[in-house]
Amino acid sequence: ELTKTIGTQVKRGKLHEIAILVRSNNLISNVAQALIKAGIPFVSSRDSSFVNLPEVRGIAAFLSVLVASDDSLGLLKLMLSPYYQLPAEWILPLNDAARRTNRPLHDILFDEKSVVWQRIPKEGIETLNGLRDDLTKYRALIGTKNPGEILYHFLEDRTMLDQQNNDADHLIM
Repeated sequence: ELTKTIGTQVKRGKLHEIAILVRSNNLISNVAQALIKAGIPFVSSRDSSFVNLPEVRGIAAFLSVLVASDDSLGLLKLMLSPYYQLPAEWILPLNDAARRTNRPLHDILFDEKSVVWQRIPKEGIETLNGLRDDLTKYRALIGTKNPGEILYHFLEDRTMLDQQNNDADHLIM
């Protein structure tokens, strides 16, 4: 069934629009075998070069931060990822405040009354507010959309899908 659906998309020239998410790494082998048998090119998350791509690390950080607001390291990775590319001089004051107050970075990001915001330039405040708004928006989708759909909306909103479509000649799994 999966390979038939993908085969239809390949015929339409839409292979670059497909990503397969599996609940467990144990399922990757079965899916990969089916794709090989159907002659569908793909890149697997088991390929170390794939896992280490900044975009993939950013996706992992995004999904982690969505469900765990206390994941300060994940939030830092998301801020630095290709999806936001925030300069360190905007992030460091927030991170310092989080460490000094022993609070998650997320709490500082969402605390508009914190004096730390005075140390960030106007452009940085606007960008960080955008990140905060994004997290709020995508968290609101939890329970109404599956993780793949939320991720798709995130990538689409960050215009990363358009960027990737130009270079993709294989399925990402």
